[in-house]
Amino acid sequence: MKISMKLMVGSLLCTMMLVLLSACGKEETKTFTGEQNRADVEMTYTYKGDKVLKQTSKITIDYKDFNITEDSQKEELKKQLETESKKFQDIKGVKESVKSNDNQLIENVEVDYEKADFKELRDNNVVDIIGDTDKGVSMKKSEKFIKEQGFKEKK
Repeated sequence: MKISMKLMVGSLLCTMMLVLLSACGKEETKTFTGEQNRADVEMTYTYKGDKVLKQTSKITIDYKDFNITEDSQKEELKKQLETESKKFQDIKGVKESVKSNDNQLIENVEVDYEKADFKELRDNNVVDIIGDTDKGVSMKKSEKFIKEQGFKEKK
């Protein structure tokens, strides 16, 4: 009876440890919304613990907010962004696209920090990375920084 009780308690403790460890290692996301230079911005961070794994940005420019009414103006703006977009295409860990419709221009940028080279990201002005990146990008510091920029967490 004593052996089976010890075995049961030991099994229960092992199970609890596995549950706790798996909860600590769970990927989570936080999304923030705000405005920069009259463009709507949505930033989504995928993180594990305090380490950001991926950052996704969706930047939406409404033509009316910039008094862009002519198709030629819309096309010119799209061409300018596509020229800038080409700079991102060969950067490891970065995906970037530009799409447009009659009312707005939408740019999507995804940075996979597990694949990207931080020096290359800095050198190409892909993201503002402040501080030491030896341990990756801190979710706590990223959240503090983006909230200081006026962004609000989307629940």
